[in-house]
Amino acid sequence: MSSKTGNSVRMSPVALAVIATVANQSAMANKANEETLQLDKYVVTATQTSHELTTAPASMSVITGKELQETPVSDISDAIRHTEGIHLEQKGGNGRRGINIRGLSSAYTLVLVNGRRVDSNVTLIRGNDFDLSTIPVDHIDRIEIVRGPMSALYGSEALGGVVNIITKKGTNQFEGNASIDFSSPFGSDGGNETRNSVSLRGPLVENKLFYSLSVDAQHRDAWTPYQDDPSTTNAQEDKLSPIEKKELYSVAGNLNWKINDQQTLDLDITHNKDERDGEFLQGSKISITDQEIRRYTYGLTHSGQWAWGDSQLRYYREDMNFTERGASGAGKMKQTNQTVDGFVSKLFGDHLVTTGAEYRHTKLENARDFKTSGEATVSQKAVFLQDEWLINPEWSFTLGGRLDDHEYFGTHFSPRGYLVYTPTAALTIKGGVGKAFKAPSLLQLTEEYRLKSCGGSCFLRGNPNLEPEVATSYELGINYQQPGWHVGATIFRTDIDDLIQRQSSAQIVGDTITFENVDAARIDGLELSAGVDLTSTVSLSANYTYSDARDKNTDEILHKRPRENANLRLDWQVTDAMGAFVRTHYVGEQEDSIRRKGDVDLQGYALTDIGMTYQLTKDLQLRTGITNIEDKTQGYDSDYGFSERGRTIYAGVSLSF
Repeated sequence: MSSKTGNSVRMSPVALAVIATVANQSAMANKANEETLQLDKYVVTATQTSHELTTAPASMSVITGKELQETPVSDISDAIRHTEGIHLEQKGGNGRRGINIRGLSSAYTLVLVNGRRVDSNVTLIRGNDFDLSTIPVDHIDRIEIVRGPMSALYGSEALGGVVNIITKKGTNQFEGNASIDFSSPFGSDGGNETRNSVSLRGPLVENKLFYSLSVDAQHRDAWTPYQDDPSTTNAQEDKLSPIEKKELYSVAGNLNWKINDQQTLDLDITHNKDERDGEFLQGSKISITDQEIRRYTYGLTHSGQWAWGDSQLRYYREDMNFTERGASGAGKMKQTNQTVDGFVSKLFGDHLVTTGAEYRHTKLENARDFKTSGEATVSQKAVFLQDEWLINPEWSFTLGGRLDDHEYFGTHFSPRGYLVYTPTAALTIKGGVGKAFKAPSLLQLTEEYRLKSCGGSCFLRGNPNLEPEVATSYELGINYQQPGWHVGATIFRTDIDDLIQRQSSAQIVGDTITFENVDAARIDGLELSAGVDLTSTVSLSANYTYSDARDKNTDEILHKRPRENANLRLDWQVTDAMGAFVRTHYVGEQEDSIRRKGDVDLQGYALTDIGMTYQLTKDLQLRTGITNIEDKTQGYDSDYGFSERGRTIYAGVSLSF
């Protein structure tokens, strides 16, 4: 139970006391299966305190820094695509993607960096995935993914789940790495992508002051596979770019001051510039994407590890400047998010109690779309309380709740309860129920907000009468682990009330449509996972997710949610220096509503990748492979509305020092 994250989970006296208690009691109950406690198996996102991954009170997955180095990754979405419960929803025809967790769209996924929310309202500007490129990949130590509602800790936007990006920290040992990656689709249609990264970490003052610095530069050409397609009708359509041009520059730095044995102070600063340019279909019209976002974030965190417990106090600020020229006309938007939060944790016998508070203020300036004042603001405050109760060596119970006070819709309470049962060292059964909410965004709430929509034939306006979306989620899971193999299964249900959606074109009044609350939806699902060491050098892993998302009143299937997702991966350690893999990602059938066609069933499809890594020396690694080897794509004018990137070769080199 630690408030500090870095290259490994750092344990406070309180955390060590609790872990020692659990380990000792488990040893008495399961002496035959006793194993050495590994602190690097611990995660923090589920409770803001440390737990072993398998017994954390939530459904969780972890992507390690080593995995990021060995597979082709250009942003966070690439890194987590093959995780159970995850689907990358395609955001329009320009190649942008969002993270869908358990059938809930990317609007319900909260992205965190070291526990700090990445929060920008550009999500309403068609197909935003800028938030996924905020942190250089080489600066990432690991990614923790929570599937299921976490509003009891994190408030709004955590209705579907949380993706927490945890960055590398400096130590007394100087170290660094540099990498160069290149990928290119087969053929002469563009789409070439390069990424160059450098990351440095070490001491400025031994045992006192440490630094971490990463720089990342990416360039991607627009991919235009339809220029020789005989089905295109004119030269302009030939230039359509289902994957747009992208230029990205990111810098991320951290200073860590160890004030004394009990206190540390962290300063985090990041800056990134992300430019996009391309042409895509919007309805029956061709639109030009020309967008740029510049983001600056600053964070100051004080952490204390005291004899009585742990504490954290933090301030962070995010300044986002967005410029758009294209689909909605020229315009600029500036958003400033400021947050002050903190918590304390204290052990009372078998209870670890954590309590905290948060204040957030957001200001959005947008003269193009806010026709009267040119800006809008919103503030909200929150308090939360959490009790982690170790009932006995086999049972633990986590109970918590958060009370949010929002400037526009008042107070909202989000409770959560989670029970974990470990009858043996190998078997874990856990489940819980949680209530979560999602506040309407400033753009959705502000009546004077007007954005060109309907292919330019209408305006989309905010609605100040919206209510927050509210979800109640239930899950029950089982995990069994033995040396060389493991299996797991989780069933879940999510009931959502007051869904916010855009009105349909049939509801246009004059030249305007708006947002509205609709009745209710239900998502039922199943997650399965397994892994086995076939030999000492070959391992096989797989996961499968089934979800059934429906309108509770009409029983109609909700659109753009695949009913099945599956992943299969075979790893082979060919030699001590060489490793190889083959993996397949399956996206199942889904339903969508197509203009002039109505509801359409979209068939499932599978993408297969192969790759290898070679450790040329202790510090030099080479990697190469081919993604989408069967070259499966969907045409620009198909019902899918997007295209997966075609068969692509990639290669990279990493140097550690």
